[in-house]
Amino acid sequence: MKNLATKYTRKKQNYNKKHLAKKLDDLSNKVAKRGVYVIRPAEPGFNIVNYINNSVYVYSVPFKKTAKAICKTLNDKKIENKPQPERIQKECDIFYKHYNDIHFYKYTIKTTKIMERRLIAQTRMDESIGMLKNIRQKLSYY
Repeated sequence: MKNLATKYTRKKQNYNKKHLAKKLDDLSNKVAKRGVYVIRPAEPGFNIVNYINNSVYVYSVPFKKTAKAICKTLNDKKIENKPQPERIQKECDIFYKHYNDIHFYKYTIKTTKIMERRLIAQTRMDESIGMLKNIRQKLSYY
């Protein structure tokens, strides 16, 4: 009968702990400089948040797909031109403004008895729908 190896046969690795700690610290500092961006659900839409210092980059992005694309762009270290938060926030605010206007126009169309007001509200609603589609297309470029 053969004897089986009962003891640990591999040699224990000797790691330079100070060197490893320094490399890990340098790596974490590089990531902290660049930032790690994630999406979090908000009311309404999704917020893009810097995970390290918990600051919000953009409030209430209306679409999850757009928010993921923006996070992917922000987290990519190869891309030098990052999207500006003011520009994204402005487009999101305009989107929600027109979205709110559409609900107002629907209510006006439903409740008014004056035909002229109904036609005006319908025309404005069509304009707001067109603007929503335009802004949605702009947001999809990220």
